[in-house]
Amino acid sequence: MTLRTVPKLPETPGTLPRYKSESWGWPAILILGLVMATISWQKWADLIVDYGQQLYLPWQLSEGKVLYRDLDYLFGPFSAYLHALLFKIFDPGIMVLVWFNLGVVTALSSLIYAIFKYVSEALTATLATLAFLGIFAFGQYAGGGNFNFVCAYVYELAHGVFLSFLILWIFIQTLERPSYFKLILIGLLTGLVYLTKPEAFLAITAALVMGFYFLFKNKTLPSNSLWFLLGSFLIIPILTTLYFSIHMPLSQALFYIFLPWLHVFGSSMSDLPMYQWVMGTDYLGRNIWEMFYYFFMIIGFCLGLVFMDRWLNKLSKKSYLAGWGVSLLMVSSLGLWHNLLPIFELPRSLPLIILTYCIFLLLKLIKSTEENSNRNLGLLVFSVFSLVLMFKMIFHVQVSHYGFALALPATLILIHILTHEIPRQVSINLKPLNMYRPIAITVVAIFIGLHIQFEYKMYSFKGQPVGKGSDTLLDYHSFLNPRGVIFNAAIDFIQEEIPKEAQFAAVPGSIMLNYMTRRESPLKYIYLDPGAFQLIGDYKIYADLQRIRPPYIVLGEQKFSQQGRTHFGKDFGKHILQWIHENYFVIQQYGAEPFVTEEFGIQILKRKPSPTAE
Repeated sequence: MTLRTVPKLPETPGTLPRYKSESWGWPAILILGLVMATISWQKWADLIVDYGQQLYLPWQLSEGKVLYRDLDYLFGPFSAYLHALLFKIFDPGIMVLVWFNLGVVTALSSLIYAIFKYVSEALTATLATLAFLGIFAFGQYAGGGNFNFVCAYVYELAHGVFLSFLILWIFIQTLERPSYFKLILIGLLTGLVYLTKPEAFLAITAALVMGFYFLFKNKTLPSNSLWFLLGSFLIIPILTTLYFSIHMPLSQALFYIFLPWLHVFGSSMSDLPMYQWVMGTDYLGRNIWEMFYYFFMIIGFCLGLVFMDRWLNKLSKKSYLAGWGVSLLMVSSLGLWHNLLPIFELPRSLPLIILTYCIFLLLKLIKSTEENSNRNLGLLVFSVFSLVLMFKMIFHVQVSHYGFALALPATLILIHILTHEIPRQVSINLKPLNMYRPIAITVVAIFIGLHIQFEYKMYSFKGQPVGKGSDTLLDYHSFLNPRGVIFNAAIDFIQEEIPKEAQFAAVPGSIMLNYMTRRESPLKYIYLDPGAFQLIGDYKIYADLQRIRPPYIVLGEQKFSQQGRTHFGKDFGKHILQWIHENYFVIQQYGAEPFVTEEFGIQILKRKPSPTAE
């Protein structure tokens, strides 16, 4: 049976005049990508928080260990094993992952451009791609790092979003020319997304359910296509389960395949202050108020421009000159008013904007057989994906923190609405918005530019090399924060004074030291923050430490104030730190004593020859 071919449909009367961005769009994208990579080079990762496990996991997997059995991890196995393969081929190195994920950034840029060129036109596609590169791909808006696509705090989120964009692009191709091959490819890729993070899988599943509902409803696809989709989707999870069943009982393998979802629905981590802050439930009333406030601010701005454009069109046929004149005035006076623009608060409005747009598109698809149904369906699917992806931060959407991935598609949709959808819908029945569009384009460009300026400022604080060769990172200048210098000193001491075969446990979270010195940790738990203690349990971690009795332990200062338990040894893990002090003695210390003052420090301890009674 062959699938029904849906020909590409002609443009509607609402088509906008071209800005010929095909000629300058890709050069602008390439230049911005190079600029962002240059100003952020080797500064993407945080030295202490999270990123160490993204290096340690694939290194250990490339050495023959098995995820979940030998190494505790909360998320799917896709990225860890992908990076382990890279380490196996090219040898371990931070820059190995950097170059690969710069390739992911490049590919995602191409996908964004292709998707938005289809649903809008080249100018909007160019702006959307520039927004991805300027705001999200290399983003850093607070201390530390990790919230970008190059050195992600959890690569499963970045890769899950990338795979989802690839699926959405293939879905759009299916709208134009359906084939069983594309359906199978969508299913296989969705199976890979399942092995990343639940947020990405839930979002792409909701989007595909919406999209294929309309395709089956309109009989664009025969009913047996559903079996191709479901069958191909199950292939990857089944093969992954079979792989793990070789190394552990089948019941355990199945448990670990479902593990990320068990943490989503069956854990108490959502009670931690950090996750309440991320979702916005910490100050729910205020956050909802601000969501509506910025929603109506953006709506009011757009309506004001539309009415002003209509008024000027009655006075002059060259109202576009007024649009570019206002744009020039805005740019030239930017230094006077840019601090008044709440660039980091405006994304709070995204859930309401995307929900409104989804309803608008849904109504058009339900009540109309218009010739642009393919475009509207593609936009609806992408918008549903955008909306669901924001659920984790629904009352406090931001482009920083988890927003580097979760708020990305919604921000791109907002750019599409401002620069293409609004002027297109108005121009269907009225004259084109000659003044509106130049100003909307300028506002988007300013929004991107202000984010780049802030990122440049944050990245300028970093310049202290940590590590050597392909494992070099740039941390904060030593006059701002001495932790890079202290980290280097600890690395040198471990390399010179601790036998190469000796293992050490980094407590609570300096697993980066294990990776950079290529020393294994005897613990299965590689990052002991308050969330890990809550999931695993204090007693189990304590019992494993007593049983294993590592020959060395490294204590590294780290604050967990966002998780509600700031100090290890005081707010959590008190008996564990006490046990360490009773059974180990300090052989070297750099900086302040960990967990005592607010200053950074590292202690290296060795097990006592005659440990005290437990």
